[in-house]
Amino acid sequence: MKEYIKREVLSKIMNDIAGDETCPMNIAADIYYAVDCIPAADVEPVRHGSWEVGYFHDRVCSCCTHPDNDLDDYPHLYCPNCGAKMDKKDGQRR
Repeated sequence: MKEYIKREVLSKIMNDIAGDETCPMNIAADIYYAVDCIPAADVEPVRHGSWEVGYFHDRVCSCCTHPDNDLDDYPHLYCPNCGAKMDKKDGQRR
């Protein structure tokens, strides 16, 4: 599984290292350059929801109220409309 970091946090840590008077200037410049060259990842926050009983006794997403039109006994693990992961339990807040 890939891990993502925040560029601002990394930049602050690198500033602390490069700002130390014992750090040579060429290493400090390389650190700043390396942080700036790291490509940004295309990630989105995970939404968590659950299937709830809708107006017509069908299942609807708790995040976007989109109905689950599959009338089988195995509801989707993700909402086909908003992409919310259906892992939230009744009364659970995330």
